[in-house]
Amino acid sequence: MPIEKTIQLAAFAYLIAAIISFFVALLIKGIYVVINFFRKEDKEAPQAEALTGLTPEVIAAITAAATLALKKHVRVGRVRYWATPESAWSRHGRVSIMTSHQVKR
Repeated sequence: MPIEKTIQLAAFAYLIAAIISFFVALLIKGIYVVINFFRKEDKEAPQAEALTGLTPEVIAAITAAATLALKKHVRVGRVRYWATPESAWSRHGRVSIMTSHQVKR
């Protein structure tokens, strides 16, 4: 068998494999979409209220604000605070430590 014919046969086999892979990926994506469409929503809102103390109205307001900001549907699953509120005493202590380390001119 000449080399040109072998290369053509190998290229055709790779093309068929790529087409089959594409359709399998498309089938998997379709199954994923159908499963997510019919999946029941889990109940995270009562857990979020119990952990954070936020009412469902506040979570709804956060969800609405995020939806407007991102311009697509948003589902809030968890609300965390980035920093805990600090007292004036702890802030003053940190400031006094930082100013004690400054170089005097």
